[in-house]
Order: sequence, then structure tokens, then C-alpha cells
Amino acid sequence: MQTANTIRKIIRNKERGISELRIIRSLNCSKGTIYRIWIFAKENGINSAILESIRDDELLTIFYPSKSTVRRDKQLPDFKGIHERIILLSISYALTNLHLTDCRPPCVL
Repeated sequence: MQTANTIRKIIRNKERGISELRIIRSLNCSKGTIYRIWIFAKENGINSAILESIRDDELLTIFYPSKSTVRRDKQLPDFKGIHERIILLSISYALTNLHLTDCRPPCVL
């Protein structure tokens, strides 16, 4: 997680056309971090002029929302149904192996 100051510097430098390599060296962050912050800012219409009016805590909340606010619309899997299918498959597998061991000829030494 980057500081609000680093986020501001990344966006300002990208708007000025400074290369990613120079930004990486000056801010000591990864190329992926710069890419994610820049793309997020572009998609959400955040530019350096807007950054001046946003407080640090608000900026961090925008770029790093808490886990409880992320993807509330995502439906959870049917855990009970999955569990029941796994049990059925386990029983079927166990019965198949038991049947196969009964069908094998005994080992002669």
C-alpha cells in the first residue's frame, strides 16, 4: 500500500509524461504499482487538479477501499451443495476401489 503522497506523485509524473523507469527510481515502487494507480486514476477521472482537493485519508480510501466494501454484489458459492457432491464422489470412489479389490485375483507367493 502506497502513501497518499506517493499516489499523488505517480499521477502527476504520468500526466507530465515522465517515463515509468524514472518514476520507479524516484519513488522506489514497482512498475505494477504505478500501472495500477495510473489506470485506476484514469478510469475514475482522477487527475492532479482533483488530487489537490482530496485529503490524504480520503485518497487512501479511494485507492485502497476496505475489504468490506469491495464487491458486495458477488454471489457466494453454494457451499452446502458442493460439500454434498464431494461426499457423494468420495463414497462412490471408495465403493469403486472396494469392488476392484474384491475382483482382483489373490496374490500367490
